[in-house]
Amino acid sequence: MVCLLFAGTIYCQQPSSSSSSAGLRLNAADMKVFGLQLGEKFSLSECAKDGMGYDLITNRLCFERYPTKENENTPIDNATVLIRFPLSAKPEMLKDTAVAATLIEGKLEGLSFNTFGVSTQDEDLDRLKTKYGEPGDTKPLKVQNRFGASFNSVIAIWTLANLHVSFASAVTTLDEGLVIVDTDKGSERRSKALKEAAKDKHPM
Repeated sequence: MVCLLFAGTIYCQQPSSSSSSAGLRLNAADMKVFGLQLGEKFSLSECAKDGMGYDLITNRLCFERYPTKENENTPIDNATVLIRFPLSAKPEMLKDTAVAATLIEGKLEGLSFNTFGVSTQDEDLDRLKTKYGEPGDTKPLKVQNRFGASFNSVIAIWTLANLHVSFASAVTTLDEGLVIVDTDKGSERRSKALKEAAKDKHPM
């Protein structure tokens, strides 16, 4: 199952063996995202830092503990870290220079990153379709800016063999979208965390 929290609502898709949707095909999926191999041992080294924290700019691919102070000396085998790209190698689709990585038992089991929002949603969706095929579920949504102007946005979900991909072209603001790519293990952990977060917002 793949889940995405959007505007306070959790959207989920449960794989079905009887479905003929392209987004639910069970053939081998491309497990690499920006050259990072999902499902394998995480082997990046930590980014450089001094007494004030991590360097603002890195010249190599590396990871940062998150949050920095709370996890300064703890193992990262089961943690969320930030993978930082050097500016010269930042993928075009990324709004920032970092992606959030889910580590489980020392393996990279999930990635999430922000896009540039509705202004690039068509190009972003095309990139994802090229990589993963047609999504199994697509939801067009109307969103508004603070002045009340309406814009079209989209949520798309793919469920593949040991790979769960979701895309929301606008999340907290119109100029920020979100892509999540998880293995089965990563998706299970993320879905549980999202449901717990939603439950905490609506206590009995």
